[in-house]
Amino acid sequence: MTTPAFSAAQVMAGLTPFQRNTVEHVIDRFHRSKDASRFLVADETGLGKTIVARGVIARTIEELQHDDSVDRIDIVYVG
Repeated sequence: MTTPAFSAAQVMAGLTPFQRNTVEHVIDRFHRSKDASRFLVADETGLGKTIVARGVIARTIEELQHDDSVDRIDIVYVG
C-alpha cells in the first residue's frame, strides 16, 4: 500500500501573499538554484516568521517526497 502524496496547499492557503512569497523564495534557493544550505528569515515581531517556517517545512516535504535519493524526512523544530 502506498502513502498518498503530501500536498502543502492547505498550509500555503493560510499564508498572506508576503508570507507565500517568502516561502517560495526560500524553496527556490534550497531546491532549485541549490545555492543555500541555510536560510535566515528576519522580520519585525508579529509578521509571521513561525508561519513562514511552517510553509517552508510543508513545501520542503512536498519537494523531497518525490526525490528517490531521500529515504526519510526528519524535522526538528526548536522553539
